[in-house]
Amino acid sequence: MEPRDRVRAALARGAFDRLPIKHLAVAEVDRRLSEHFCLRHEADLLDRLGHDFREIRPVYRGPDFGPMDSEHGIISGSAAEFIPTLIADGLDVLDVVQTSAAGMDLAELKRRFGSELAFAGTFCVQHVLPHGTPAQVRAEVRRRLDLFADGGLIFGPSHQIQPDAPTANILAMYEAAGGIR
Repeated sequence: MEPRDRVRAALARGAFDRLPIKHLAVAEVDRRLSEHFCLRHEADLLDRLGHDFREIRPVYRGPDFGPMDSEHGIISGSAAEFIPTLIADGLDVLDVVQTSAAGMDLAELKRRFGSELAFAGTFCVQHVLPHGTPAQVRAEVRRRLDLFADGGLIFGPSHQIQPDAPTANILAMYEAAGGIR
């Protein structure tokens, strides 16, 4: 299945071969992963991890708003109280979901909003990924695979993977999600 078809099918709760994957990491982590796989180009790493997205990030040329935070329209942490309003305003995918924040239990979010909203970036980069074992990481991935067997999830980290995450855990995460080729 092609990435575009996989993403569309998962978001539409249709048949798909595996959950779509969105990789997000700091440069040091990408360098470590590239060295692990003996790859030279970012595109090769993304292909190897099963990354299903390609992004164009234009350079922002507007006024300086200072540090970006909730005061400037960025929601970080618990967004649960805003989700009904976001859905009413036409939001289709909540990206990213920080499951360690208050009120952001993934099973509860899916129960309450899963028929109207898809979720992205749900794998916590603060706890299990940096501090767990590869087996614990795989178990957390399996929990998401089971919970979203019918679609509605774009699998990936809740934020950029940081340098404190062991390479073995990052590999376990993508292997368990079915991404590594």
